[in-house]
Amino acid sequence: MTDKAEPPAQPCPIAVVGMACRTPGSVSTPEDLWTLISRSRDGWCEVPDDRFSKKAYYHPNPQKSGAMNVEGGYFLKRDVSKFDAQFFNITRQEAIAMDPAQRQMLEVTFEALEGAGLSKEMMAGSRTGVFVGTKASDYNRSCESDASQIPTLQSTGNHGAVQAGRLSYYFDFRGPSLSIDTACSSGLYAVHAAVQSIRSGESDAAVVAAACLRLQPDDMISMSMMSIYNPQGKTFAFDHRAESGYAPGEGVACLILKPLDQAIRDNDKIRSVILNTGTNQDGKTTNLTTPNSDAQEALIRHVYASAGLDPRDTGFVEAHGTGTKVGDPIEAHALYRVFGTTRPKNKPISIGSVKTNIGHLENASGLVAIIKACLMLERGFIAPNCNFERANPNIPLDEWHLKVAQKVRPWPRDKKYISVNNFGFGGSNAHAVLGPPPSPPATLDPRWLSPRPLLFVVSAHSAHSARRRIEDFLVHCLQHPEEFDTGVVFDIAYTLGQRRTHLPYHVACTASSTDELGRILQQPSTVPRLAPAMPKLAFVFTGQGAQWPAMGCELLQSHPIFAESMEAADRVLEELHAGFSIREELRRDASDSRVGEPQISQVACTALQLGLTDLLRSWGVRPLSVIGHSSGEIAAAYAAGAIGLKEAILIAYYRGKLASSLKGVQGAMIAVGQGAEGTRTMIGELGLAGISIACENSPESTTVSGDASAVDQLAAHLERERILCRKLRVDVAYHSAHMKLVAEEYMAALKDIIKPQGTSEMAMFSSLFGDEA
Repeated sequence: MTDKAEPPAQPCPIAVVGMACRTPGSVSTPEDLWTLISRSRDGWCEVPDDRFSKKAYYHPNPQKSGAMNVEGGYFLKRDVSKFDAQFFNITRQEAIAMDPAQRQMLEVTFEALEGAGLSKEMMAGSRTGVFVGTKASDYNRSCESDASQIPTLQSTGNHGAVQAGRLSYYFDFRGPSLSIDTACSSGLYAVHAAVQSIRSGESDAAVVAAACLRLQPDDMISMSMMSIYNPQGKTFAFDHRAESGYAPGEGVACLILKPLDQAIRDNDKIRSVILNTGTNQDGKTTNLTTPNSDAQEALIRHVYASAGLDPRDTGFVEAHGTGTKVGDPIEAHALYRVFGTTRPKNKPISIGSVKTNIGHLENASGLVAIIKACLMLERGFIAPNCNFERANPNIPLDEWHLKVAQKVRPWPRDKKYISVNNFGFGGSNAHAVLGPPPSPPATLDPRWLSPRPLLFVVSAHSAHSARRRIEDFLVHCLQHPEEFDTGVVFDIAYTLGQRRTHLPYHVACTASSTDELGRILQQPSTVPRLAPAMPKLAFVFTGQGAQWPAMGCELLQSHPIFAESMEAADRVLEELHAGFSIREELRRDASDSRVGEPQISQVACTALQLGLTDLLRSWGVRPLSVIGHSSGEIAAAYAAGAIGLKEAILIAYYRGKLASSLKGVQGAMIAVGQGAEGTRTMIGELGLAGISIACENSPESTTVSGDASAVDQLAAHLERERILCRKLRVDVAYHSAHMKLVAEEYMAALKDIIKPQGTSEMAMFSSLFGDEA
C-alpha cells in the first residue's frame, strides 16, 4: 500500500488593499473603469495633438521608414504635462526634468494609498517594497535629442531605476525598491516579485506601479516597422478582425499589497486576494517575438499546483488578449488545455481582455488586468469583452470549451477564482490567480449606531484643493443618499480622521448625521485654514485625590483601547487577590462608590491615567516630556516608557494598601492659598510641630500635611486671617512624617517590581527634585 502524496502547503495569500488607475475612456478611478468595461465601451481616439502630429508620421505602409501605420489608439484624455510639484516637495527645475510617467506614478500611488486607508504618516519608515513595471522613457528621448538642452536633473528624472526609487524616497519606504522591464509582462512580473518579497518576510507590504505614456513617435514608428501594430489601432481580442498586430494604449496603475492575515488585523478594505503568482520564459521558439503555448500552459499549471488550487474552480480568465492573428490562438490553445479540457461543453470557461476597452498598455497592462479582476470578484459579475463579433477562425471556441463574454453576466456560483495571464514580446510569461475578498466582519458595534456628534476632518494641500474635496464629498452625498446610514457616518468620520494623510489645510467640524454635516460644510463660515505646526506637548499627571464616582465610565463604553487597558489593570489585581475591580468601581454611582478609599482611589487614579495615555497614543498624540504630581509620577513613568502597565498597577496598589493602614494615625491634609514660605513661617509662629509643607503647588498655593489636630488648628488660624484654605477629603497625611511608618515596607514591596527598562522614550521631570529624572 503506497502513501498518498501530501498536498502542497498553501502559500501565504496576499490581499489587494488598495488600487488606483488612469486609463483611456476618461477613467480616473477603478470605479470609472468598471463603468467603462461593464457597459462595453472603449477609449479609442485619434493621436492627440498634444502628443505629436499624426499627419506628419502616418502612412498606411508599415514598412515605410520614419512612419507609423496607425492614426489612433487608446490615449489618456488629460494633460500629462500638468503636475503639482509643490505637493510632492519637488522643485520646478526637478519637475521639468522628470518623465511624466514618474509624475503620474507619484499621483496614482498617493491615490492608491489613500484608497487603502494608509496615510503617509502611517507608512513612513515601514518595510514597504516598491516594484515598478517599467519601459524605455519617451521623455528621455526628447531630453537627449539636443545635447545642448539636456536638463540638469535629466538622469534622476528619466532613469528607469528611479521610477521605483522616487516612490520609495517620497513616501519614505524602507523595503526593496526595483524597476522591472520584461516588456508587456513587466507589470505582472512586478506583482510576482512583490508577492515573493512579502512571503519571504523581506517586505511587510508592497506598492506595485506602472505607467505607459506615448509622448514621442519614435517607439511607435519602430513597432510599426515590425508590423506589431494593426492598421485600425483597435483591439479585437479573439475576434475574426484581429490582424497582424495590437493597438497602442496609455495608462497608469498602482496596487497596494499586504499579507491577508495582517490586512484583516488592520481592518483594511480587502479588494481581492492573490492566491498565487508565477513566471517563466518561452525559450527558443519560431522567432524571438512568437509566444509559446506550451510554456504558457506549463506556467499556469505550476501556479495552480504549487498553491493546491484546482483549475476547475476558475470562473474567468483575464487573458493577455492583444488581438493579434498569431498570439491570440496560441494563448487560447494554452487556456483550452488547462481549463477547457476539464469542463463540459455546455459549461465553457469565460475569457476576455481589458485591452478591448483601453488598448495595450504594455508594461502597465498586467496591473489594469488585476484591477479588472478585483472589480469582477467584488461585484460578482463577469464583464463583457468589447469589440467582439465572432471568433478568430483559428480559435474554435466550442471545441475548446471557451466562451468570450459579450454581456454582463452573474458570477457562476460554483466558481472561486480568476486567472490573469500576461506575456511579453521577448518571451517572458507571468500568471496570477485571484480569489474573492473574505466575508466582511460582523456588524458594527451597536454603541456606534445611536446618533452622536462625530469629528469630521477634511484636509488638502491648499485651500482651493480643500474646497474641491468638500464639493466632491457633497456631490457624492447627493448622488448616493442610500449609502449614508448611521453606521456609514461613523465609517466616514473614522476614515477621514484615522485613514487619510493629514495635509496642511484643514476643515474640521462635528456632526451627528450626513445631513447635518452637509449643512455645516455648505456654510460660508466653513473655510479651510492652514493648520499650525505640530504643537510641543507635555503631559502632567495628577496624584491621588482627584477621583470622583463613575469617572471614566463613558470611556469604558465608547473606547475599546481604554477598556482594554482597564481590563489589563484588573488582571493584575486578580493576581494580587486585591478584592476589587477597577472596571466595577468606575461603573458605580455616588451612592455605593468606594473610589474614595485609599486602597482603591490610588489604583483607580493611576489606572485611569494609564488608559488615557494608551488612548491618546493610539490617536498619535504623544508628549515630548512628562511630569507627575505626587503618585502621578507612576503614570508619568509609564507614559515615558520607563515602566510597564503591570509595574505601574503594582506600585499604585502597594502604595494604596499601605497608606490605608495609616487611617488610625489621625492624619489630614489642607490646601492653603498662599506661598510655601509664608505658610512655613505661620506654622512656626503657631508652634505646630506635627505638620509640614507637603507640596509647593505654585507661588500662591501650598499643601500642608500631618497630624489631624495640628491641621485643624492651622485651618482655624487661616480662616481668622481670611486666607483661602480647604481640607482635602483624605484620611492619610501623604507627604508627611506619617509616611515613614510604612516606608520600609513599601520599599521592600517595590524591590522586586522595579526593573531597569533602559532609556525612556521621552524626558521625565521630577516634581520632587525640580529636574529631569
